[in-house]
Amino acid sequence: MLLVKIFEVERYWAYAMHLKQKVAQSIMDTKRAQKTMKEKFKQAADTAKELLDLCKLKLGTDDTVFEAEAYYLFLRGQALVENEKPEKTEETFREALRDMHKANELYTLLRQDKDALTQIIYKEKMDQIEPFIRLSFFKLGGENPKNKAYFEAMKEEVAKEVAAQRESVQKEKKTKQAANYMEVKYGGKIIPLNTEQLQILYNAITKQLGDAEQAKTSADKISMLAPSHAANRGILKAAQHDREVAGGG
Repeated sequence: MLLVKIFEVERYWAYAMHLKQKVAQSIMDTKRAQKTMKEKFKQAADTAKELLDLCKLKLGTDDTVFEAEAYYLFLRGQALVENEKPEKTEETFREALRDMHKANELYTLLRQDKDALTQIIYKEKMDQIEPFIRLSFFKLGGENPKNKAYFEAMKEEVAKEVAAQRESVQKEKKTKQAANYMEVKYGGKIIPLNTEQLQILYNAITKQLGDAEQAKTSADKISMLAPSHAANRGILKAAQHDREVAGGG
């Protein structure tokens, strides 16, 4: 399910980027291609939102949810930039800047405590975001005091938001762990047990026993049928012999 959505997103985004390149090179009808390109960028972002919603249904890990959100925010930010309307320039780029910066913060969070290869992958994603942050910042007025103040306030707000999301996930994880935790006393020692893992083990054992019982039942049926098959073969041979004798007579 998740892979299907990812393929859909990538298909829309790849086609939009193809059209963007052709428009830049003046190879295609600019007006029509730009219209289609904007539609495909928006479709990519909308489908990425569907992917995020699926991940929130616990179809993935907590990190999967964070990554899906970063992915969605990046694509939505790009769709906003590509669909810029002259009368809404400031509003568009403020929203795009916030989306891109939050995506960047989420990827920074995801890089923590990961192996070197995974960190490189997330760094590449962050490098893709950086040009859009710079573009949005420039479109809003660049280094003027008002814009810098807004940018710093937005960064602080996004950092708090991401930290709150992480804290909420950790709290939920601890609550779940506590609900699945029990202690038993054996040999004078306290042994901690994870009841969720015990349930998984119990289900696996039950399935194995069920499969074994089913196999035994099938084997019993075959052994019960074997004598009747042998009897049938005897009857057929006797009938054949009778026909041969009758024919000879």
